[in-house]
Amino acid sequence: MSILTSVPGHLRTAVDAVATATQWVVVNSWWLALVAASVWTGWEYLIRWGARRALAQRTRLELVPGPGFAPDREQIWRQGMQLVRAAGSGPWWTPRRARSVRVRLSADGVNPLSYRIEAPASAHALLAQTAFGSKVTVRQAPPSPMVHRPHVVRAVLSLHGDPGSRLRDVPLDPDPLQPFLDAVSDLRGELGDLAEVCVDFSPASRWGLAVRRTVAMRRDRERSRREAQRDARWLSRESDSGGFSSLLEGLQGPSQGRGAGGRMVMSPQPRRAGREKVLGKLLHTPGVVRVQILVRCASQEADRAQQRLARISAAMDVYAGPSRLTSLGWSLGPLRFGPDRRPWRGRFEEQWARALMRPARGGWAHIEELAGFLKPVTAGSRVPVLENEVPTYTTGGDLLPVGWYRGPDGRERLLAVPEDDMLFEVQSGKAGWGKTTRAEVQAVASAHNGRGIAFVDPHGDSFADAAPYLAHEDLIKRVALIDLTVRADSDRLASWNLLDMSEQRPQHEVCAAVVEGFAGPLGWDDASAPRALTILTKAVDALLSVNVQVVAAQMPRVQASIFQVGALTPTSRSQ
Repeated sequence: MSILTSVPGHLRTAVDAVATATQWVVVNSWWLALVAASVWTGWEYLIRWGARRALAQRTRLELVPGPGFAPDREQIWRQGMQLVRAAGSGPWWTPRRARSVRVRLSADGVNPLSYRIEAPASAHALLAQTAFGSKVTVRQAPPSPMVHRPHVVRAVLSLHGDPGSRLRDVPLDPDPLQPFLDAVSDLRGELGDLAEVCVDFSPASRWGLAVRRTVAMRRDRERSRREAQRDARWLSRESDSGGFSSLLEGLQGPSQGRGAGGRMVMSPQPRRAGREKVLGKLLHTPGVVRVQILVRCASQEADRAQQRLARISAAMDVYAGPSRLTSLGWSLGPLRFGPDRRPWRGRFEEQWARALMRPARGGWAHIEELAGFLKPVTAGSRVPVLENEVPTYTTGGDLLPVGWYRGPDGRERLLAVPEDDMLFEVQSGKAGWGKTTRAEVQAVASAHNGRGIAFVDPHGDSFADAAPYLAHEDLIKRVALIDLTVRADSDRLASWNLLDMSEQRPQHEVCAAVVEGFAGPLGWDDASAPRALTILTKAVDALLSVNVQVVAAQMPRVQASIFQVGALTPTSRSQ
């Protein structure tokens, strides 16, 4: 008898309808697939058209940090939330993949590192004022020029790790951008070197975030179930084989209260982690974004772009923690398959040119994790000095010449530094290498800048070299030559009187200066030599009193000097 004879009539009708529908779908599967493909193609074309139209109208702003720029985490959080809001400020019909804001870091050997923000045109007023206040200057930036270079390499960095895990919490001091600055510090503009990193942010959708949370909780349940099953298998094997614990129990004699089947084993219960620990950064919606990081390096010489990309990828290791930033692609021997090869290159170029959001799986992050990319370079970083940043010496420009430089084009120019920035300098080298000549040139340049300088020349021949360059009416009155050289027996050694009171200086200040001048080199203080300090202070004060009276009597040339201190000491009086 057939099985369907026992099924009621209405159920049999339903089963027949399902069978008929299934048969129709199988027969017309090719037409259904064609219709589905047509609908999907039309929808994808509509989405791409809307994305191109929305991304065609973008605003570009460059953020230039001022001296002493050191933002705190609260300012960076506010700036990050401002960027997220700017990403969703486009028209209502903007596809989700086009709701993005881009942070572009670029270096080309001419500029050490530029920081730009690219967002929908409607967000210009929102981004014109940053959370950093007056410490950062915001100015309109032109579109990035597309200069062809023969050697170009590309990479896409994605977050790898558990759904709720975070990147490493990188401190703000030193600057998190310092590894990237070091990676691009030796770029050469004459060779066409270029390195760019684009970090694209997009607001996280509620449905996508809910799905991500569900996946994270399901993975936690599966993990805890596997661990419980593993523990159960281990306990079962121990019970069946009589493990070490069973051996110890056997030494105590026959077991009581157990059947012939041995010990009763309780299956372990799954140990699940808490919801906060599993979800991590996905627990709260504010601050969660989709992120994609695109890297592009170019050069006119072979291997330089590839080496630069390797250094930038290594610089991203500073964020390695429970999650990490890794490059998409896979290797097969010496070949590397990824965004730098077809057919994946077209996808990369579209993302690069239009800031189109197509993050890889796992591209969920919290803005606190990427705090280093939400601000320009801070005062805690070491920015390399590039060739074009060093000025060329010009007379009267308050500059000091430092040396000649030959550029890649063969032309030479005299490099200089602002005199206010020259705090001190130490020169060392062999005799005849130009140390004194360089010092003479800098002294003459300082004199032409209107500054005052004391040039000490132990050899006594530098003034003759510098004198022709000081023979100007506005300089000659400010030049004084003090020659302390003793050339004849009748020449007297230049000296001055420490106790001179001709200028009517305060007596107590002169006394304190003289006593400290002797006590310091001799190591005298109130603990080690109190008596010596007292005697010296009283003797100097007495001689200063005598000099005050002598100056008042119009006889300044007969003032007492420091050599008369010995005549006032107790030893001299006893003799």
